[in-house]
Amino acid sequence: MREESRPEWPYDDCFPFRPDERWVKYELIGLIDKVIAHGPLSPSQLKNLSIMKYALGLLPRTPTGIHIGLDIVLRNGGDMSYCALFVSEESFKISTGGYISGPFGGDSFSSTIFECESGTFRDGSLDDWEIGSWELEAMELLSLGARLSFENETMESEIDWDLEFGEDPWDEFDEKVRKWMEAGGDID
Repeated sequence: MREESRPEWPYDDCFPFRPDERWVKYELIGLIDKVIAHGPLSPSQLKNLSIMKYALGLLPRTPTGIHIGLDIVLRNGGDMSYCALFVSEESFKISTGGYISGPFGGDSFSSTIFECESGTFRDGSLDDWEIGSWELEAMELLSLGARLSFENETMESEIDWDLEFGEDPWDEFDEKVRKWMEAGGDID
């Protein structure tokens, strides 16, 4: 008997989110809005947050030309804590971590809440409790005086700032997933 093969995920221009994970896009955009409202911000920080917000607005599509990371970093003596968000054409990642110093050295820690790459790789959870806890931690760090740090290797000439969103890109994604599943694809 011939075993049927599952069709390969054909949408390399999308991250492998599940249709019911649409909420995370809006949760993260809301976080960026809170960071902006927390202020005060430099023009450079506002520019980087605008690029981040634009990239999140494109989800689940991979954002052409964008490569940006945001770290919310609190340093206290020799200790450090951070919450990080990264979006590029190739990957999307939410993480946390830090460093605790002691009399005989220190110890670093990190945790990837969720990570995926364009195509099919994904690791971690988009559990609403975990994402909510991460967001609360990020806002707590800000309230304690954390600084914003950016990694920005965006190709700004490739960004279509005049792009007008008609429908949510997620609606297009839902249709692609539906067709893929009809062809025998399986989300899990």
